Amino acid sequence: MVFIGEWQGYYDAITLENDFLGKMGAVMTNTGQAVDCGYNTLPQASLRPHQITQGMTDVTIACSSVLVPGPNDYPLYYDSTNTMVLSAVATIDATPLPLGMVQPARVTVSPQSLHPLLNPGSATGY
Repeated sequence: MVFIGEWQGYYDAITLENDFLGKMGAVMTNTGQAVDCGYNTLPQASLRPHQITQGMTDVTIACSSVLVPGPNDYPLYYDSTNTMVLSAVATIDATPLPLGMVQPARVTVSPQSLHPLLNPGSATGY
């Protein structure tokens, strides 16, 4: 399963992502932030060896938040300073959830109500 989140300006991303990860049995969390914004190409030194990154020489991102991997999770790539995890593989629990635990949630938030200075139409967010 691949989960790609979106930044806070489009929906209550951090809360939703961490809730989803927790319900999947993952320990990894998203701490937020806006790192390497503006279409940055991260070099091979930022990549970590994994079957997903095999053959990659770099990765281009528009902006990312920071992940804190759990003890059994695996970072895929770090930011341009090589200090913050921006993408990772989380270990999950494949046991089905109880029927009452998963309830659809409707989140109605306009991007500008959360962060009035962010511009969703811009590659940098500003």
